[in-house]
Amino acid sequence: MHAYKYQIIKNHGGRPWPDAEKLASLPVDRVSVDRTFECAKCKRGDWDNFCHCIAATSMLIPGSMVKEVSGLFYQLMEECFQQAKDKASAYTCISEQHILTQMHLERPGLFHFVDKGYGSMAADLVTQMRQNDGSESPLFDMLTEDEGEVTTPL
Repeated sequence: MHAYKYQIIKNHGGRPWPDAEKLASLPVDRVSVDRTFECAKCKRGDWDNFCHCIAATSMLIPGSMVKEVSGLFYQLMEECFQQAKDKASAYTCISEQHILTQMHLERPGLFHFVDKGYGSMAADLVTQMRQNDGSESPLFDMLTEDEGEVTTPL
């Protein structure tokens, strides 16, 4: 995530962030993501219409799931390319948002939705969000050890 670039991470005061106990409270059997739109609007197997409900800006994938999640991602990308081979355009096949959404529709329960908002989890984890006009964030608050204190091992 190139966290070293962001001032909020640099100003950690030597204490670890995110708080290990709070980070451990995230599910270890689902991929944590942000939701962009309502998933019910998208249909499984509809590769022609660009529809997404998962932000691909940041994801927390439990180590034990990486191979499974990666395999499903490429399986569905291949499915998309196969149905698009005789069409003029296949841009949806290279959209990680679209493929991740199809993964969700194929395997309900694979994802844990942390927050609603395009990329809000990424902002929570690596930006100056807390320092900008007192912005609030459910994930940032949950992962921060003490209210208002931002810490990181970096």
